[in-house]
Amino acid sequence: MSSIFSRNIPPECLKNIIEFVKEGPNPNLYSCMLVNREWMKNCLPLLWNRPFDISIPVQNGTKLMNTYISCLDEIQKQYLIDNDIYLRQNRTPQINYPAYLRELDYEIFERYTRFWLIENIYSDRASDLDTIAESLESTEIEYTNNQLKKLLPCLFSMFIEKSNNLTHFSFYSDGEMCLDIPELPTWMVSTATYSTTNNSLIVSSSHVLRTSPAASRNSNFLKNLTTFKCEVNDSELHLPNLITFMEILSLRCKMLQTIIFTWRSLYDTNVHNYLREIVRQQQQLRVIRVNYSNINISRVDEIFQLENIKILNTDN
Repeated sequence: MSSIFSRNIPPECLKNIIEFVKEGPNPNLYSCMLVNREWMKNCLPLLWNRPFDISIPVQNGTKLMNTYISCLDEIQKQYLIDNDIYLRQNRTPQINYPAYLRELDYEIFERYTRFWLIENIYSDRASDLDTIAESLESTEIEYTNNQLKKLLPCLFSMFIEKSNNLTHFSFYSDGEMCLDIPELPTWMVSTATYSTTNNSLIVSSSHVLRTSPAASRNSNFLKNLTTFKCEVNDSELHLPNLITFMEILSLRCKMLQTIIFTWRSLYDTNVHNYLREIVRQQQQLRVIRVNYSNINISRVDEIFQLENIKILNTDN
């Protein structure tokens, strides 16, 4: 009966119905998924496009990460197992969940991954996750952080490789959490240098991307990004991997519409070179907001003189 019902509904109408359910006062897309395969196919993108939501309870966040970890390839899973990270759900799901991701909030992603590890390592403690996290000894915190440094790169690289529909990326660090993004796989990282002669990035044509099998499977990574938010609010932070990520954005992204950028670190002050190159490459840029304290004002002015900016705001 349900299959007959779905065949009588045009695809666009079905999509609107599911969108309406999602925006309702008591959204329950999971029940819609149970109608039939067609409804499930239309629900999945809405359920998994913005999973990193601060309003989601931590317990649900750890379940979310458990699903994403199960999507890692066998080599990554074996790497985690070899490094004493127990995988509760080792079987790879039939659904490619990372493919639906559209918005990645790195701070929340790291938070959920950290709590997944805490639950995984200290599951014998009869308490809620927040209480366990607050009660950890310094040696336990150090061990958890070391394990986190092994798990985060696997997940982050998976999102970059598989999430072709990614449109929003945000990074926030205040010196306590999210000290830097993980080091990216070598195939993503091109060699680029900054020339002081003509104030421009020189990109080598011999970067690793062209020779990598992973790259050949996905030549569209980051190409659909429309929003880039970066907020660094600690003067002592050194973020080399984030700088590398910005370099990659300058090479891959052409469709950014919004850039919101705060930089208070005393390090990596040449970040304006990468920011300017990102801005220069965009074809649809509408808004850029820059909040700076340790960037040379003349360098910021160079960015704002670019012709492809429609709206700009600065604050120091």
